[in-house]
Amino acid sequence: MTSPDAPTTGSGLGTIAELWRHPVKSMQGERVDSVEFDEHGIVGDRRFALRDLSTDTIVSAKRPRLGRLLLTCRAVTSGDTVTVTVGDTTYDIHADRPQLDAALTDLLDLPVRIDTVGTDPEVYSSEWPEIEGLALSGVSVDLPLPAGSFADLAPLHVLTTTSLHHLRSLAPEPTLTIQRFRPGIVIDHHRAPDEATSFVENDWSGLRARIGTAEVAFGDAAPRCVMTTLAQPGLEDDKTVLQAIARHNRRDFGGFGDFACLGAYANVTRAGTVRVGDTVDLLP
Repeated sequence: MTSPDAPTTGSGLGTIAELWRHPVKSMQGERVDSVEFDEHGIVGDRRFALRDLSTDTIVSAKRPRLGRLLLTCRAVTSGDTVTVTVGDTTYDIHADRPQLDAALTDLLDLPVRIDTVGTDPEVYSSEWPEIEGLALSGVSVDLPLPAGSFADLAPLHVLTTTSLHHLRSLAPEPTLTIQRFRPGIVIDHHRAPDEATSFVENDWSGLRARIGTAEVAFGDAAPRCVMTTLAQPGLEDDKTVLQAIARHNRRDFGGFGDFACLGAYANVTRAGTVRVGDTVDLLP
């Protein structure tokens, strides 16, 4: 059931301001002008990940020691080729696989290899800092990944300019940038005056929208994790990021308890092409 404050069918939620693709889970990605959506989300997004050979689990930046190192690496796509830059060296993810695996093993001081997403569900380890009142606080847990993607919990992660600006107004002390939150879609939200000071995606669960030639169904608000606080190129470690979200937007996620949330998850209900500047129009 949607909130009484949710937008009405037929209204425009906004326009696509930014599109991001992260070819390798937990590495830096690329800002792009257009993407293709399929049932697993953005084509080419998080279709590769590192496998910890000592545990046979997927490596995630939700383990901060590894995360800070992974975020120094960048993966980009050109046609059918994905390249990964580690330090000063760039590798073709297919042609240079042995050398890339060796470079990443040296970087992380952990035996790893790059794997392509498969048809079976996977598991990754995560660490959750202690924040009083949250469902996961001061614990390390293994979390599942859906079959067909290395994206967390849902194929798409959506963030609006309104929610990011609202959080900045409430918590000016953290460094709050799009790159900390790693959405695939950034919507320049067409907000009413009373929405300018709100986390608008909180009210979108259950709504459907057309974006370009694709269609999506919005889900729950997106829980945020320790990854939002980690240093990456141009950004320093900042523990106050997650604390600020927890202070201002705690939401019950899926009945599992309160999480610090920002943005929303979504599923693709119709494949298609999405471009920067496309409108986001609600469907019946």
